[in-house]
Amino acid sequence: QDTSFAGHPFVPLTILFLVLTYISVALRLWTRKSFVRITGWDDITMLVTLLTFSVFCATLLALFALVGTAHGFQSVDWERIRTLAGVSFPFIPGPTYLKSLQVMLCTEIFYILTMILLKISLCLFFMRFLITRWQRLVILSTVILATLFGVAHLFFAIFQCGYFTDIDQFIVRIATGACASEPISKGMNYTYAVLTMITDWICGLLPIFILKGSTMPRKTKWAVGTLLAFGSIGSIASIVRITHIASITTTTGDFFDHVARLAIWSIIELGMGITVASLATLRPLFKGLSEKTRK
Repeated sequence: QDTSFAGHPFVPLTILFLVLTYISVALRLWTRKSFVRITGWDDITMLVTLLTFSVFCATLLALFALVGTAHGFQSVDWERIRTLAGVSFPFIPGPTYLKSLQVMLCTEIFYILTMILLKISLCLFFMRFLITRWQRLVILSTVILATLFGVAHLFFAIFQCGYFTDIDQFIVRIATGACASEPISKGMNYTYAVLTMITDWICGLLPIFILKGSTMPRKTKWAVGTLLAFGSIGSIASIVRITHIASITTTTGDFFDHVARLAIWSIIELGMGITVASLATLRPLFKGLSEKTRK
């Protein structure tokens, strides 16, 4: 099946979430500066998260621009590549696909970086107002565990084919199956995905306990509850994303089709996380606008 790059659904989806994240983070920073009069580490971390998310989206667009320009999303003749991989690198066929693998490595690296930074920003944000000891311990332990394994996963993504001094060596090792075994690769990917999913749900459900004992007006609680409902979309995306992991641990013929599906849910997961986490900080903005309207 030949699907052109321009018509693939992940392109408008990527643009949509780039717009949403930039608007929400800009409003967050403006609210902090204009109404709260202070910028916290959670805001700074979220700004860096936005930058890494932008690079992640850019590498995804570059990846599928390469694949789409060459042959759409047609099958890759991996067996042909493996057959000739014993020859010096310049003679391996399909340079566009090999270049795509290089870009895909960058995509994976920036996905992991964005996820790590997003969790750290959320942790710093929650620590601003969590008073109950068990709530603070839950957030801290969950985020620390996810961060430590995220860093380990980052090093695994970079060195899964061993140490290399030339990116071409990395690509040849992928093409020849000389990297980490499939069980190890699946184990790392699934473990990190499950940890990410658990963290998403904890960060999404914990505010319910906060709202329950809060003295906020009912309208404010409903507004926050609606925001949490939107945030659950990112948590659901993390579950769906897990179902596509197995398809990218082996280089099958429809490899890039599976990567495209994984990319869609990765964008939703990160994009919703950044957007909702930023909108959650806008209460002073809405309160200020409400007071101005009354006057």
